[in-house]
Amino acid sequence: MEWSSEFLQDLFPKIQNKLEKSKMKVKIKKLHPNAVVPQYAKAGDAGMDLVATSILSNTTFDITFGMGIALEIPEGFVGLIFPR
Repeated sequence: MEWSSEFLQDLFPKIQNKLEKSKMKVKIKKLHPNAVVPQYAKAGDAGMDLVATSILSNTTFDITFGMGIALEIPEGFVGLIFPR
């Protein structure tokens, strides 16, 4: 299947408009003076980077970090944290 350039030029703004409208809004509150608001490192990243402000617990098997922020994730969505 081959698409004309006119078709693609007409389609792109419609897709971009839908993506802009579908962006999720997450409320973020800084709870610690050194807290860093999460942000994307590069364009196209799937997730945002979190910055630890403290170590809350450090045992033989795990470490719990404090991020110094509170997030209000909208209903119907989930927030996941993965180490890298």
